[in-house]
Amino acid sequence: MSGTPILSKKRLEEIANAHTQSFIRYDSKDDPKFSVWKFAAYYLGKKVKFEWLTKWGSILGLSVFEDHMPVPIYIPETDKLSLQEFGKGTILLDKILDNPSSGSVSRSRFTLMHECAHHILHRDYFHQLKQEGIDCGVAYSLQK
Repeated sequence: MSGTPILSKKRLEEIANAHTQSFIRYDSKDDPKFSVWKFAAYYLGKKVKFEWLTKWGSILGLSVFEDHMPVPIYIPETDKLSLQEFGKGTILLDKILDNPSSGSVSRSRFTLMHECAHHILHRDYFHQLKQEGIDCGVAYSLQK
């Protein structure tokens, strides 16, 4: 067993509803145009960046839970990966999602919310790993 908490669908929905309602109170309006970007950056306090995560788009997003975490970033000019350090609370989205004309707006919104869920649901788990001396501070969202 990995130690990752298992949550029921009902519990996930309860957590999502609680954060949505809290965000609406934070944002001071009940807007049907829920801003995923505002939710991530202002409500959760995350730094959202677009980077080339892979050559083929197999990783659409990742969440950084600890400071100075080395993350492989694809460099198209050299066709190689380069380790770059990112800080705690960073959400990286693949640059393939940064092109609204490609029809990826809903995909980027979904991926960003997926990464926000990592921060909401797994923050304590990654903190526990660090306390146990296990160097694992990044969660990836893979694309099949």
